[in-house]
Amino acid sequence: MEQAHIDQNKTAIQRLAAEYRRDNLCLFIGSGVSKGCGLPDWKELTDDLLCAYFDRDFGDWRQPKGWGQEWAAANAVKETLQASSNPVIARYIRRRLDEDYIKAVRSALYDRPHKPSETLGAIVSMASLAAVCSYNYDDLLERLSNEHPSFRAVASSADPIHNQSISVYHVHGLLPEDPALPTRGDLVLSEEDYHRVYSDAYHWSNTVQLTLLRQHTSILIGLSVDDP
Repeated sequence: MEQAHIDQNKTAIQRLAAEYRRDNLCLFIGSGVSKGCGLPDWKELTDDLLCAYFDRDFGDWRQPKGWGQEWAAANAVKETLQASSNPVIARYIRRRLDEDYIKAVRSALYDRPHKPSETLGAIVSMASLAAVCSYNYDDLLERLSNEHPSFRAVASSADPIHNQSISVYHVHGLLPEDPALPTRGDLVLSEEDYHRVYSDAYHWSNTVQLTLLRQHTSILIGLSVDDP
């Protein structure tokens, strides 16, 4: 039985290699790829955002002395939210942080130490990819490929597609590390964001994902597959 699995794997790898040589291989990448670089995964991101909200509105919420009932209430809210799904947590935080929301997401993404991983370097070296579909908000892949400018971010229908480059479709939006650069596309993180996207069958991100899956052979890397 073990030998049969080995043979199946070899056959699958040979087929994938053939598709890659035909420029017909598409990568779908999730937070598992960014986590290897030191960035947070989905759960860590919402936890950090939750702490950012509590830090802003309950400055010393980590110190129970002198808080009494207010401290207990604040921590009860935090524990209840942490038991919810990531989109529900993000929905609550988005409403509470309001205009500070994007700034908080950028800080939660990039404030911790991070650097390109071997996995990201391997992706950059794949010059014959048909495309990359990224569910991540970060721009690490594009910045790493600056030495080989073949990867270009596409975050909305307004972004141009260059035939001489590999398109990185950020179907959940793009939030560059440089705060001087604007958010691109629709940032899909909170519950209402997901409702907006999957209630519109012709939403750009839905069309892109279906087109890539239909036209190319695809590999999923670093995806928990629990995205709504």
